[in-house]
Amino acid sequence: MKKLLGILVLGLLVCSTVFAGEIRPFKKSGFIFNDGKKVKYIKDYKITDPDNTILVIFNHGLSGKKEKQCNWPSNVRQISKLSGQEINGKEIKVFMNCEHTRIGGKWCWKKQFMPLEEFVGDKALCENAVYFNRKQETVNLVKKFITEGIKPKHIFTTGQSWGGWNALRIAAFNSKLINSSVALNPGCCSEKRKQKKGKLVTKEFEWFMYNIKSAEEINALVLSSPADKFETPETIGFLKNIKGIKFVELPGLEENKKEIKINGKVCRWDFHDQNNQKITDGHYIFNSSCFDPYVDVIKNYIASRMK
Repeated sequence: MKKLLGILVLGLLVCSTVFAGEIRPFKKSGFIFNDGKKVKYIKDYKITDPDNTILVIFNHGLSGKKEKQCNWPSNVRQISKLSGQEINGKEIKVFMNCEHTRIGGKWCWKKQFMPLEEFVGDKALCENAVYFNRKQETVNLVKKFITEGIKPKHIFTTGQSWGGWNALRIAAFNSKLINSSVALNPGCCSEKRKQKKGKLVTKEFEWFMYNIKSAEEINALVLSSPADKFETPETIGFLKNIKGIKFVELPGLEENKKEIKINGKVCRWDFHDQNNQKITDGHYIFNSSCFDPYVDVIKNYIASRMK
């Protein structure tokens, strides 16, 4: 009996190790794909046919000035499903960007903000601002891929939360380097409930909104949920008035229920050590397999931009 119990315990440990390997954070940049079960690196991948490659660069949100970890599998599970798909004979390759999370910088205090009317175009909010440094590091990455033969019209920058906000800034102020961007639940500064009058995060959002508005055209797909605790289709509705923006509203909470459904499927944390809990914050819809139908929306958007 003890021997049988030992075998069962060992089996559970092995299973746990396999699962833990899936939810461990990624720590390096690289091309990724989804084999239907896990998100994996394409080891030592080099682009050998740039003319027939569509490059999708993904940035995650802002959780610190400098981060040792890069990403969690659940954060890139959906975008990784694009890898290997084809559009007009060109293959999509998804690159998970970690470099921008290690660039560092500082938060800006109120007294360091430039006058609002001057915060237009491709500028940092204050000297050595971590927000701008991250955006610029992605721009440098794009330039690197261009030197390797990828044409700007084949490059798409994407991101979730602050990564989505930065994707918008790249499309706004570095548009000649890319085709366009995809912003997934773009969020700036803090949860909306914390953006109260006089707060630093409130001023940050006002300044960044003004900055984005200064762009004459932003070619980007924006996906946002009314259940998002950061920004909703209403709070970032000003984007709809900017030339080039295509706006898609994601589902919100079901009426009288604490759950979000897409095509009848309840959105749950599939992984990321969340025990399959329901997602009640629309900011994280992208972290669930319920988002699958919108992977096709993103692909169709990319295809429309490749014509």
